[in-house]
Amino acid sequence: MNRYLCTCALFVALLLIALPATGKKFAGRNCASDCSENIAGYLWAEGHNILDPDECMGNSRSFIEGCRAYALGESFYIEDEDEKSP
Repeated sequence: MNRYLCTCALFVALLLIALPATGKKFAGRNCASDCSENIAGYLWAEGHNILDPDECMGNSRSFIEGCRAYALGESFYIEDEDEKSP
């Protein structure tokens, strides 16, 4: 029974992580809130000329994702899924 509960809890946790909290994306990645942490990570990596994504560290997953986006040569753009026309 415990194994089943752990498996279900893990699945739900992974599902929640995969779902975007907002309709915004930064460099193709879902933002947790307003993308400010992603942007900060990207700009930090740019300012420190980070070219290896393994050098991206920080206290927030969003900051690290922004840093990794720069290191991987991805474009700086924000996309708002909520504002797209049908």
